[in-house]
Amino acid sequence: MSGFHNILVGVDLTRPLMSATGSHDPVAACTVQNALWVAHASGARLTFISVFPSAEGANEAGREALDRLVGMARDRGIEAHAVPAVGQHWTEIVRTVTENKYHLLVIGTHDPHALRRLLLGSTARKLLHECPCPVWVSKVGTPPVPRNILVASDLTPLSDIAVRVGVSVGHLAHAHTHLLDVVKYPVDRLIGPYPADPISRQYHRRIQEQADAELHAQVDRSGAAADDPSITVHVAEGDGIPDHAIVTFIQEHGIDLLVLGTASREGLAALMQGNTAERLLPEVPCSVLAVKSADFRAVVPAPAS
Repeated sequence: MSGFHNILVGVDLTRPLMSATGSHDPVAACTVQNALWVAHASGARLTFISVFPSAEGANEAGREALDRLVGMARDRGIEAHAVPAVGQHWTEIVRTVTENKYHLLVIGTHDPHALRRLLLGSTARKLLHECPCPVWVSKVGTPPVPRNILVASDLTPLSDIAVRVGVSVGHLAHAHTHLLDVVKYPVDRLIGPYPADPISRQYHRRIQEQADAELHAQVDRSGAAADDPSITVHVAEGDGIPDHAIVTFIQEHGIDLLVLGTASREGLAALMQGNTAERLLPEVPCSVLAVKSADFRAVVPAPAS
């Protein structure tokens, strides 16, 4: 059970249609396919939203496209509705999520070039930062049903929720779910690393064993069986920010979906660094599912006692 019962799907219908048949651009198509699978697998209802820059822009063609999406969902037995909106794309989506208490937002990303992304930020990154519910960012080229899922854990209570979500989605998809913690060695920062020193090796081994045990404990708390063959835990070494180790793992294991907990930064830190999901979004080839806050405990069911 994923806990996703009420899902909002953001599709950009202001872009030119790909053909006279009315098919959408690849990002919209990928987003819709992901949303249809999640809703069908979890028994959720879908609401499609497209935000137009003006009332005139919300033309008949856009409304007809939304109606077609609703029809696609209903043909699969999914309860579905459409909400055309007018205004700024990401702010209208955040307002809709907040007012209607959606459990999940599914969007896509066109991943603008690095300079433009730095100066303006993409809609997807703004939603990762501002949206109060979990955000699933679909990327073109990933399968609608994930086969390999990575949950990036830092062993915090928020990552407990991310593990629960990742394991749940993995079971729905019959996927293999990997849990990864990138360990750091605080003592090495104080006195310097000495890899050849037996005491340093013992210290590193102890940190890694503690992380491995904590990851297994997170699996237990997720409600999954301790010997579930579809779940594997991994410990990697990292220096400071764990982004490189996560990206390397994704590339080496063919990951389709990265799940992680993420907290918004404020002020200068938000401008310079963002949160982990925002930083990783343009760096990874897979889709990203960001669990935003501990408030999601109310959505994801606790494991049976």
